[in-house]
Amino acid sequence: MSHKAVNWALEQRHLKPGPWVVLIQLGDRHNKDTKQVSPCQLTIADDCNMSRATVNRRLEELEGLGLLVRVPRQHPVTQKKLVTHYILGLDFKNPPEVEHAVSQVETRQKIAAAEAHVSKCNMDAKSQTETRKRRGKNKNMGEGRVSNCNTETVSQNPQEPCLKNGENHVSNRDINQVIKPVIEPCAASASHSSDLIFDDFCELFLEVFPRTGNRDLTIAELSKLIDAGEDPEHLIAAAKAYADEQEGNKAQYIAMSENWLRGMRWKTYPKPQSETEKREIILAGRAQAIKAKQSWVVGAISAHQAGELVQMGLVTAKDCKAAGLDL
Repeated sequence: MSHKAVNWALEQRHLKPGPWVVLIQLGDRHNKDTKQVSPCQLTIADDCNMSRATVNRRLEELEGLGLLVRVPRQHPVTQKKLVTHYILGLDFKNPPEVEHAVSQVETRQKIAAAEAHVSKCNMDAKSQTETRKRRGKNKNMGEGRVSNCNTETVSQNPQEPCLKNGENHVSNRDINQVIKPVIEPCAASASHSSDLIFDDFCELFLEVFPRTGNRDLTIAELSKLIDAGEDPEHLIAAAKAYADEQEGNKAQYIAMSENWLRGMRWKTYPKPQSETEKREIILAGRAQAIKAKQSWVVGAISAHQAGELVQMGLVTAKDCKAAGLDL
């Protein structure tokens, strides 16, 4: 944590709440000695209580405002995308060297552009302030506050007599009806599960897969698979398993993400078990051990756990007693 970076982020009070929170959290992750700021997007999202897609949008806003520069990094051997490094505005004058940056030249160009943008914004703000001061001064030197007061009524509408008692004050009810807005379905989520944030899912897949090819084609393939009812957790788990297999392999021998998906290669990896499935396996293992009268069950399986197995019909009270368990 760097108090200097956090204080600098807190001073950017012109920001909207979302970008401001993200900038403050990045300041909190700033190393005061090395100036390194490289938390993964999942960490930032967790710190800010936002989705990864929202964090991405806020980072784009901050970079557009010249408050930070995102430095993409890549492993020199596997060509796998590494965690992005962030250079905060307070370090622009003396930026740190970013290891494995995709392009050091591009990074310097981004910093120069950010500094120029901030400088222009400061000059524009100063010019606007001076213009307002001049206008205020000229206005004060002119006529007084009430220079030509007249006695005309405020409203120039023709006067109408008051309605008689019992009459409704709204003579034409048709023009006072509340029109409800038409709510259109969200196109981005129309073909996907309501529980799945598709943008976050795609970002996570691209992050864990060892070799990203064409980003748009990869997202299109992912969309087709989700539309077909495939399990997103299975796709992510398979991508991670493939990445582990290809660790240390040369990039040319690693499949590109869109080809890997198109070839259905993810189906060769087992589907991750749900919590319910894991529990069923554990219970079945305990039941089998009790029926086999294995010695370790005494002391490892409690009376409550044994009773639960009896209620589920996996073992009988006689089986438990024979294995040395008291119910």
